[in-house]
Amino acid sequence: MAKNVLVIEAPGKRKKLEKFLGADWTVIATGGHIREFDKSGSHNLGFELTPKGTVIPKFVPRSERSKKVIRQLQVTAKRTNSERIFIATDPDREGECIGWHAAQVMGIKNPQRIVYSEISEKAVRKAIANPRLLDTNLVASALGRSTLDKLIGYTGSPLLWDYVEGAKSMGRVQTPVLTLICEREETIQNFKPKTYYSVWSSYKEGFKAFYAGESNENSEDTDEERDDSQTPKETQKESLRVTSEVEANRLVAIARNNSHKVVSLQTKKSKKSPPAPFTTSNLQQAAGARLKLSPDMTMKLAQKLYEAGVITYHRTDSTVISDDFCEVIRQYLKVNDPENLPKSAVKHRQPKNAQEAHEAIRPVDLAKTESDIAAELGDAAGKLYQLIWFRTVASQCKPAELDKTTITTQSDTVFWKANGQVVTFPGYLRYWRDLGADSELPLVAENQALSLTDAQAEKKQTKPPSRYTEAQMVKVMEKKGIGRPSTFSPTIQTLKDRNYVAVEKRMLKPTQVGLKVYHFVKEHLTELGTVEFTAQMESHLDAIAKGDEKWQPYVCQFHFDHWQPTLTKIAQNLGKPVVQSFNGNGKSLEKSRTKCPKCNIAMSKIPSKSKKLHRPYFLKCEGCETVMFYNKDRKQWESLGTKSPTQETKASCPKCQKPLHLREYRSKKDGKQKKLLKCLDCEDVVFFESRGCFWSKQFGEINL
Repeated sequence: MAKNVLVIEAPGKRKKLEKFLGADWTVIATGGHIREFDKSGSHNLGFELTPKGTVIPKFVPRSERSKKVIRQLQVTAKRTNSERIFIATDPDREGECIGWHAAQVMGIKNPQRIVYSEISEKAVRKAIANPRLLDTNLVASALGRSTLDKLIGYTGSPLLWDYVEGAKSMGRVQTPVLTLICEREETIQNFKPKTYYSVWSSYKEGFKAFYAGESNENSEDTDEERDDSQTPKETQKESLRVTSEVEANRLVAIARNNSHKVVSLQTKKSKKSPPAPFTTSNLQQAAGARLKLSPDMTMKLAQKLYEAGVITYHRTDSTVISDDFCEVIRQYLKVNDPENLPKSAVKHRQPKNAQEAHEAIRPVDLAKTESDIAAELGDAAGKLYQLIWFRTVASQCKPAELDKTTITTQSDTVFWKANGQVVTFPGYLRYWRDLGADSELPLVAENQALSLTDAQAEKKQTKPPSRYTEAQMVKVMEKKGIGRPSTFSPTIQTLKDRNYVAVEKRMLKPTQVGLKVYHFVKEHLTELGTVEFTAQMESHLDAIAKGDEKWQPYVCQFHFDHWQPTLTKIAQNLGKPVVQSFNGNGKSLEKSRTKCPKCNIAMSKIPSKSKKLHRPYFLKCEGCETVMFYNKDRKQWESLGTKSPTQETKASCPKCQKPLHLREYRSKKDGKQKKLLKCLDCEDVVFFESRGCFWSKQFGEINL
């Protein structure tokens, strides 16, 4: 038996760790979370909330595989000194919680927690030499998040099922993200384009100037915020917008009938700082814009790169690069690009609430190239690695130096402006291009006369805002504080899986079901659909992670003071039976609007895990014990044995000559609604709809 035990998450990392740790180590991979809330108690939540501010959870193995992992952990714990068991789950909030669950099932009170951001022998052995205790604040924050997610999802979703056909769930994060997508769609649909004109003059000297008004007031030039969700491109140049054709023609006439001269020439030197290395959200944005990868695919490829030991941990909100690796980059620049080496390592501003103990996403070894990675992990992984490599090196380069030139010309009372930009020193742009192409202007002098070659007014129309790409949605989620690095990609994927949004030409477009859910939430659960609601909860979870707030009192207060009264009010407004509150024993049952066909009293919802049911519950009358199940084809509750209604036809049974009956059914092969003809007396007489007629293998074709 090995002397030491290392508990990790991803099975893909196990062989690499065992290789350099040696025979004295046993590496056990949990495969992610090993326990989850049971589906017992009120609303199948698996936990009870008390007015005193405590949460009573009941955990069970997450899957059959998890049961095997738990048994392995327990057996290993009995044979190994607890001081030689190290928890090395991923270095984030969820990883801390997975480590806590592992320690719980092993019965270890104070497990040795180690954290490393790259899978290399040096980093892992350094972490083993410097263990710490589990961060109970991070664990509390993770437990609070999972409790809130299930509380909102399991108690709020049933409201949708009875009122929105096709609705599957609502959620703490997914619902406000759906709201943002649907609000953008409404803006697009309600947009009314307006006509305007862009007026310009072009000169023989080799440049084009755009209408800038009838006063020569200079506006301050400001650098645009860096946007990783957009591909670098030159923005289309336009004049001040002219709203009438008459005014546009007047300006063109002035340009054509008057002489032109240069009245102002400004050249300004500026610097553009290098970008910070990748965080999770920046990586998803850049991979979406430059490699056309979805956030979900980006994270899958990043997981492969991390498990292969070629990049650091890929779920991070930190922009920090370790001092040791900064020196590695500086040595690379010193040898390969010495004029781009700054005097000292570049430090980047950390995002708010970033976990400072973490590193940004970076390569582990700069010597590894895209082709090396592609040969081992595939072309897509190679391209993503190259993106990370270039961004990391760029972050430690000198700023780019630019010459920005503005030429102002005048004809009569009208002024025209031409803007140009030339890179005089590329700096970080050699590795990370986030500027448009150079736009160089000719050399002219103030008061120089110009020769007009043309003047035109181009008719245009305003355009509505575009739909969000997945990369842009990640940027919006990050900016508005909805979710965290580990949840950006899964949230968007959930909306696609629920058929709430579809991807059209790389844009997120809400489906009809998604719009119906949005309108229901907007009307009845206004707060849940707002980004402020979720962002505020994220702030509380961050405070819990820092130890400034307790998770159990917060969750209980949220439920009893806010969520439960909200659900009760909505249920009353909709004429729906009030959702039962917690009573501490987990035995309360939610009442349905459907009444028992025998007793005429509201039936109770009985939770069920059966995959054969079309709802996660069936109905039972607590009076006469009648049981009903939901028929998704006919969209109604039915007792066992209820069949679809039939309609008598003029066609006759080939055996008994009695009328055949028409009945609808859903095909098991393709799920489509179809029709058949059947004799009610002769069981073997059935004709199935086929190419405009009805057909039977035994009796041939028949037409109605």
